[in-house]
Amino acid sequence: MSKTAILLIGFGGPERRADFEPFLRSVAQGTNIPDRRIREVLRHYELVGPSPYNAQVFRIKEALEKRAGAPVFAGFRHSAPSIEEACERLKKERIEKTVCFVLAPFRCYASFEKYKAKVDPSLNIVFTPPFHNHPLFIEAQAEQIGPGPVDDATFFIFSAHSIPQKMDDESAYSLQFRETASLAAKKAGLKHWEIAYQSRSARPRLPDGGQGNPAEPWLEPSLEKALERVDGKKFKTVCVIPAGFLVENMEILYDLDIEFRKNAEGKGFSYFRARTVADHPRFIEMMGQMPCQT
Repeated sequence: MSKTAILLIGFGGPERRADFEPFLRSVAQGTNIPDRRIREVLRHYELVGPSPYNAQVFRIKEALEKRAGAPVFAGFRHSAPSIEEACERLKKERIEKTVCFVLAPFRCYASFEKYKAKVDPSLNIVFTPPFHNHPLFIEAQAEQIGPGPVDDATFFIFSAHSIPQKMDDESAYSLQFRETASLAAKKAGLKHWEIAYQSRSARPRLPDGGQGNPAEPWLEPSLEKALERVDGKKFKTVCVIPAGFLVENMEILYDLDIEFRKNAEGKGFSYFRARTVADHPRFIEMMGQMPCQT
């Protein structure tokens, strides 16, 4: 019996084509997302294919078990194993203390508190401290920016999921994002960069899949607006750094790699996209240190 374990919790993703619609119905449950929006996102999944999200989280799990020397469990909001199932496993294994790592670099109600509320309160759980400015996280972010050029002809855009301005006022989500971008840009030696927000639909959805009021102000600028400000005479290449996402997901594979790429190339830019930190050794090292900081 191990006395201490680590629990990873995140959004989840469909691993098979048969899971696409049930997954999206789970995301939409309890919201007013119209069926046409679900069908639209379903087409995105059909185009891109199964999500790599869960597989990447389990690679993080394996690497972290080796690094931390403790059992690691994983649970997801919208796919199996669920957060509830992961908590039941902790009970079955008679874990005395669990360090919980929510898989989101910037914290707000939708990206952190809502996940925290899903964890069984009867367990002895401690949540890791914020890590958006942790030196090892910044190092991992900077090293994932390749293999494209870092020169005077390349403009870099750090991206994160947009959220309502009101939610940001309560959480300082945008300040966390800007600090990460500033530190990573300095570490990587980027000369020209800015931050922007992505994945807000016509009727905006929250990072957890919920829906917002279309009249409510959300964080700006959007990626599209940021791209409009890039001087095509000065810059030849645009690189997007998805700093707001730890692992690959549909907001990256479709919104960035298909929609935004088409937009950028349509304006005459070459395009490349940085990788997420995922199971980068420095990121895993940071996660292995986190239990000592709780």
